[in-house]
Amino acid sequence: MNQEKNDDLRKVAPYLSSLEKKNSFQAPEGYFEQLPSAIQNKIGEAPAENKHKVFSLHYMKYAGAAVVLLIAGIYFYPKKTQQPINTFTAWNVDALTDDEVLDELNDYPIENETAIVVKNDDSDIINYLIDNKIDITEINKI
Repeated sequence: MNQEKNDDLRKVAPYLSSLEKKNSFQAPEGYFEQLPSAIQNKIGEAPAENKHKVFSLHYMKYAGAAVVLLIAGIYFYPKKTQQPINTFTAWNVDALTDDEVLDELNDYPIENETAIVVKNDDSDIINYLIDNKIDITEINKI
């Protein structure tokens, strides 16, 4: 069985099978005998104080205060009420005078007016009537 494994290894990985089989890891002389006393000595020592710890209590105080101030600032920050833009209200226009209509319209100014281009000629209307074969005399009857 072991011979079959070696033959398979030679076929699949000839370089690996040619390497010498030896234990290349060695512990220093008497290492395991001295290990328990070395561990006990390290446990008995006081830990070295590191003044530059990132998560030390000194820094955590300021970080906590900053978080509390941030949350309070977000909570108490005055919220701007947004005015509705271009709101439309159903009016009974027949019951309003011209001045009342103008006053209502002035309450809702148009912020972004767009330019309306008006042509003074009737060429678009004439072309539409010709393209759709509409007789002008029938329009006047309506």
